[in-house]
Amino acid sequence: MLARFFTDLFTTADGVSWDVGRVLWALAVCWFLGLSTYAVVGNAQPFDPISWGTGLAAVLAAGGAALWAKKDTEPPPDPTIPQIER
Repeated sequence: MLARFFTDLFTTADGVSWDVGRVLWALAVCWFLGLSTYAVVGNAQPFDPISWGTGLAAVLAAGGAALWAKKDTEPPPDPTIPQIER
């Protein structure tokens, strides 16, 4: 079940092709969280929640905008893979 979740999270609409944009978006969020933690814990920099939240919002919005911009290039869903009922 967890493998199916990550497959759906990181593949295109066909459920088979890995989507580089989604993988890079997830990596960007992980890097943001890791570097933020390092700055506060490792370098003892003060934590500013407003700046941190603004930065995270910018990373999430940029990833969403990138996925929206490429939505027309995704392959159609594969009919052999069961789709989630909506």
